Amino acid sequence: MTDRIFPASTPRQLTTQLKNCKTISELRRIAEHNGSMLTAFHDAVICVTCGRLGIEERSRSEARSLFLAATAMWLQRQEGTIGRDSRSCANILHAGAKLTCDESSDAYNRMLVLSTSMAHNFKAQESSNALWAAATVGCRNMSIVMPLARSAVSHIPDFTAQGACNSLWSVATLGISDINITVPLARCCVDRRHDLTAQGASNCFWALATLGIIDEAITIPIGRICVLRSEEVDLVSQNAANSFWAAATLAITDESITIPLAMSCVNRIKKMSPQGVVNSLWSAATLRMTDENIILPLACACVNRANELTSQGAANSFWSIATLSLTDEELVMPLAKACVNLLSSFNAQNAANVLWAIATLSLADRCLYMPVALACTALIGDMNPQNAANSVWSAAALEITDPAITYPLAAAVHDRYWQLPRVDDARQCLQAHYCGVTLTPEAVAHFKAILRTSPKLSSSVSLSQMGVFAALVRLGHHPRLEVPIYDGLTIIDIVIDVVDESSPTGMAKIAIEFDGPTHFLRQVRGVEGVGPVDIQTRIRNTLIRKSKEFSLLVTIPFYDWDDVQGEPELEEHYLTQRIQII
Repeated sequence: MTDRIFPASTPRQLTTQLKNCKTISELRRIAEHNGSMLTAFHDAVICVTCGRLGIEERSRSEARSLFLAATAMWLQRQEGTIGRDSRSCANILHAGAKLTCDESSDAYNRMLVLSTSMAHNFKAQESSNALWAAATVGCRNMSIVMPLARSAVSHIPDFTAQGACNSLWSVATLGISDINITVPLARCCVDRRHDLTAQGASNCFWALATLGIIDEAITIPIGRICVLRSEEVDLVSQNAANSFWAAATLAITDESITIPLAMSCVNRIKKMSPQGVVNSLWSAATLRMTDENIILPLACACVNRANELTSQGAANSFWSIATLSLTDEELVMPLAKACVNLLSSFNAQNAANVLWAIATLSLADRCLYMPVALACTALIGDMNPQNAANSVWSAAALEITDPAITYPLAAAVHDRYWQLPRVDDARQCLQAHYCGVTLTPEAVAHFKAILRTSPKLSSSVSLSQMGVFAALVRLGHHPRLEVPIYDGLTIIDIVIDVVDESSPTGMAKIAIEFDGPTHFLRQVRGVEGVGPVDIQTRIRNTLIRKSKEFSLLVTIPFYDWDDVQGEPELEEHYLTQRIQII
């Protein structure tokens, strides 16, 4: 039996009844029973009440239907009548966004358009609410959102912390890049940072990263507030992941910010969505973190959720594992297989990143890398210059010789080489070229020109390297330090000349490389010893052998040298055995 609805005796009583409704059906009955008394003000109250009652999914559809009917009625009211004003306009927009309305609804779209002519009358909160609504419903009409954004900026002196935060989040979500809008809002958030909630701080930090605002006078204070809020028990996992992602995207190196944000993610990992887990691992990799108490829980969480990952999530997770040099098969293989299973839905960047990860981890399984390499060739038309450079380097590192793969990748670099101006790009592409994936003369000349005009590779010499040098001198050799080959693409630690009767000149060159700990992939989970040499060391060795300048390449791993270091006789005996030309 439904409650009996009594007609309201006054407009104020009707307002009270509409505001106090506990269900949508009750709200609808009261509105229908008092239709003759309804004004634009009451239409707006109905809309706001729908927004409140429609938060729960089960009642949202019914609430949205009544909301749109009341909005249409409000639009029909005569301008200048009670409630047909800018305040009601902002409130209706805000309520509609909560009900997931969008521009496809005629009534809501008309409200968005109307808001641009009313924006100059908005007060601070109304301005923030209207802009937030446009962002939440995904409005991309710049003729609508820009007036709302400018209105928000004009109210900065009157904003609360929440208003400032919502406005900054909104312009980031809407993709507004005008620094006359973004920077003042960002500074407003900094000024009010101590009043930000945990979600507000996280949203501000996310917005700064999304907008690419890197001014440390803005990013660091917001980052520190995120750290303070990360200690709160009620901080949700998504906020934790967003804050950590923002720190990584902004390339913040202050460990008093990055480490607490990382630990906040680790502590909430069980409640994170698959996307949150992936973003957290990506952030740790982007920041090149090494603490196993951070990276292992995040990596394991991605592996445990591998079956739930999207193609983007799988590719990013595998890229992160490779960037962190994690070689544990229990981490590597599940993500590698997830990527192969999702290949059909990969975009060009996904494919290029996964092939790069396979090469970086030196995974020589042909059944793993060939499908990914073929996917890269199929997606060449969508590749950006960096994707092309990464793919051709990966093919060379994996020693792929199939022309059906190498030719298209080399051609992709040729088509884009003029868009690859960085020294790292030049080194990467020239490494591929000299390792066997032949690039065009034009591309090679371009990359060589970049190397010629760039600072030379660091010529710092380690104490261990000097120890090897000194031992060679004692043995009667005349070693040379830091010898460049391939026009400086690679620097050899030590080169010596030895007698070689089989050589036409009677002499032979020996290249000697000292491989310290950084030349080896990391072991995790307490595994003793070192992993295999990393991919850059393997490529260096390949380049030295392919140069044909040297009769022998001698690599001295640090753990071998540690056994003899400091004992001249042992050092000399070890080197004598290693540099023999057979």
